[in-house]
Amino acid sequence: YENNPFSQDIDDMVIEVATGKVSQQVWDALLWELSEPPSLEAFQQRKDELHVKHKQLLVDILLSHVNQQLEVFSACRKKIDALKNEDSPNKELIQQQNEFLMGVF
Repeated sequence: YENNPFSQDIDDMVIEVATGKVSQQVWDALLWELSEPPSLEAFQQRKDELHVKHKQLLVDILLSHVNQQLEVFSACRKKIDALKNEDSPNKELIQQQNEFLMGVF
């Protein structure tokens, strides 16, 4: 999201795999997109209030994103399984990567 100041630093856009904790940067980026504020200053002034007001919607949006990603990885798994080893020398590596990403999500 080009105009979202909270999605610019990709390193802060994380969900901890071990705990499932979502970074504040992710929540703020989602809220920014949802609220479409006129300015960063206006957003900062109402951010806490908006987080409380839209908490469940933000959770639903994030869960929907995670579920969509899992569906994509599941579809990839089927395509990977259909590959013949002789046609794809990197099949095992591709499978490992896909399984890793599914585990992350």
